[in-house]
Amino acid sequence: MSPLLRTGIKRREPSQLNGIRIGFFAEGDENQQSTVHRVLVPAAGLRERGHDVSVILGKRLALGSRQILAPSPLSFLEAVSALKQLDVLLVHRTASLPTGALIHLARLTGLKTVYDFDDALYLIRNPVYGALNSCIATADLVIAGSHELLAYATPLNSRSFLAPSSVNTELFHPRLRRKSDLITIGWLGHGPLHRANLAMLLSPLKRLARDVPLRFKLISPLGDRSIEEMFSSIPDLICYFGHRNWRRLEEMPQAISDFDIGVMPLTDDAWSRGKCGQKLVEYMSMGIPVIASAVGENNYIVNSGVNGFLVRTEDDWIDAMGTLVRDDGLREVFGRKARAKAEREYSLEVYLDNLEKRFGEEG
Repeated sequence: MSPLLRTGIKRREPSQLNGIRIGFFAEGDENQQSTVHRVLVPAAGLRERGHDVSVILGKRLALGSRQILAPSPLSFLEAVSALKQLDVLLVHRTASLPTGALIHLARLTGLKTVYDFDDALYLIRNPVYGALNSCIATADLVIAGSHELLAYATPLNSRSFLAPSSVNTELFHPRLRRKSDLITIGWLGHGPLHRANLAMLLSPLKRLARDVPLRFKLISPLGDRSIEEMFSSIPDLICYFGHRNWRRLEEMPQAISDFDIGVMPLTDDAWSRGKCGQKLVEYMSMGIPVIASAVGENNYIVNSGVNGFLVRTEDDWIDAMGTLVRDDGLREVFGRKARAKAEREYSLEVYLDNLEKRFGEEG
C-alpha cells in the first residue's frame, strides 16, 4: 500500500460555509500556460465568487537528464495534510502513481475528486503519466478540455464532461485593438513547441507577400533561431518576433492588439486533435477574425465563413489569408461575430458557472 494511504485521515462532514472549499493540485508552476489557464485563473475567479480556494503548484524536477514539471514529494505531503479542510480536490494534468493514490485517498475521506486534463497525455509514454487511466477512472468527475479528450475519458469514467478553453473577456477586449501601418497576421503561442505547425505558414506567406504588403507577428518564438530564420527568409514580409521570454497573461492582450488576423496552424495528428484552442478563443475575444486548421477542437470553435475560416490545404491558407487581407469589411464582420461567440461560449464566467454547477452536484 502506498504511504499516501496510511495517513489515518478520518471522513469529515461537508463544509457548513456558504462557499465551497476547493483545492487545486497542479502539475505545473506559474510559468506553465496550462496551469495559468486551468488552475490559477479559475482559482482566482472562484475566490471572487466567495469560495475558499487553495492551490498547490508543481515544480521543475530532474528526470534523468530531462527537466519535467511535476508535483514534488513535499507537494504531495502538503496535499494530504490539506484534505480534511476541503470539499473538492481538483487535480490538473499530473497522473503519476502517487497522484492516483492521492485521488483514492481523497475519495476515502469523503471529498469530491475532480481530474482535469487539456492535452492528449495518453500519447506520452513515461512514468509521469503512467497512472492516467487510473486517475480518470477513480475520480468522481473528469474535466476534458476538448471533444477529443472527452471521447477518450468517457469510456473510463461516465461522469466526464467538457469544459473547453476559457478566456477572460474583460481582459481580452476589442477596446484594446489598435491599427498597424501594415495588415498584420499574428500568431500567439510557445514557438519552440510549434515549429512544425508554424512551418505550414511558410509557403502561403511567401506567395501572399509577393502581392500584398504584409506583416507577420509572432508572440512568441522565444528566441528560437530556426523559427526566426524561417520567416526572415521571406522576401517582402515584415516580421516581428516578440520577446525572448514568455510574458504574463495580463500582457498578452496588448501584445496581440494589432493583429488584423489571428492564425492557428495545426498538423493533423493525434496530439493536435487533442488540443484545446486557447489561442483561438483569445483572438476571438479581442474581436480578431481567425484562420485555423480544420483539426480537432478548432472545428468546434470556428464557424467557417462566419467568424473566420477553417482550412485544410496550402491553397486554402492562401485563399483565406488573401480574402481577409484584402477585405476590411469582412474582417470587421468576422471579428464582431468572433467576439460574440467568445462571450457566449468561452468566457471565464461560463467556465466558472460550469465548475460551480458540477462541484455542487450530489453524488
